[in-house]
Amino acid sequence: MIDRISIQHEIPDLLQATHDFFTHFLQDQSTCTIAGKCGPAWDTNIPFKEVWVWYSVRVQMYSQLHSGIAPPQKLFASPPSEEWPTGWCDTALFTQDATAGPLHPPPGLNGQIRMIFHPLWDLPTKLPLYLTYVEQFDIVPQTHLPRGQRLAPDLIWGMSNGLPMGAVVPLYHLRRPIQLIPKFGGSANPTLTSRTSFDASCDFYLNHYFDKEDFFYMRDSLAT
Repeated sequence: MIDRISIQHEIPDLLQATHDFFTHFLQDQSTCTIAGKCGPAWDTNIPFKEVWVWYSVRVQMYSQLHSGIAPPQKLFASPPSEEWPTGWCDTALFTQDATAGPLHPPPGLNGQIRMIFHPLWDLPTKLPLYLTYVEQFDIVPQTHLPRGQRLAPDLIWGMSNGLPMGAVVPLYHLRRPIQLIPKFGGSANPTLTSRTSFDASCDFYLNHYFDKEDFFYMRDSLAT
């Protein structure tokens, strides 16, 4: 089942990433990280055989502007198709510590959600185990700016052996959707379209002016 989904979503290390996640998760259900290569392909026993897969999810966060909940937002993680040659996969901010408070940006990671799935198993967990496969962006801080001036940080694909570096992360670590803007450089990539801009680009801006909720959520973290 995992092998077939891995091919459909074009995630070659999905089985290894799922194995690495469960190796850590069975000992610690609160923290996660994306770091380094996945484990070896020959050591990939996982405690389930079937999964449910979703192509989108609706998320709702605490508001930064007033007490209560912000309007819901929909995130997509659909596989490649004729209409979307590299898939329709949105980006989001994930926290490393699921117990962190909702109103202040904790240490986390920025990533593209390539898949949303739920393993069918009987092991009890603290929260329902809905998982995501996330490919990581590394932050490149802006340097040598005039005093008092701030720009959004650059983000580049986190790479391992020439491929985007990804991992399985519980959906409850998701904090909020984010918008990334490709940096086009001096010449345009001839394969670039509105539906291939992520895979045709390597360098991005984090747009923390996308809306007021994003700005106030990220303001403190960008200042540090």
